[in-house]
Amino acid sequence: MHTHTFSVIDLINLVAAEHDWDLWFDSGPGDTRELIFCRPNRFGGDLEVDIVLDFTGRVELSEYRRGGELLRRNAVDRRISAADVHVMTLELFKQ
Repeated sequence: MHTHTFSVIDLINLVAAEHDWDLWFDSGPGDTRELIFCRPNRFGGDLEVDIVLDFTGRVELSEYRRGGELLRRNAVDRRISAADVHVMTLELFKQ
């Protein structure tokens, strides 16, 4: 049996590509890493998903914006686990 493993960034890229989002910015590895994906919406504006990962590759924060306006923000805190933020981040690409 052969097992495949994915990093969180690989999974994010796969889901984004599946829903026609383009990677617009990648800060590269460091203490934190920021990824910004974008695509035009049907009304001519831009949609953005901004994701911040910590040095281990865990999603710390994700934001969904339309035309620069923040519509949704997911962040790890006392009530929301990292696993929940990962799932909510992937759901942003389906909007």
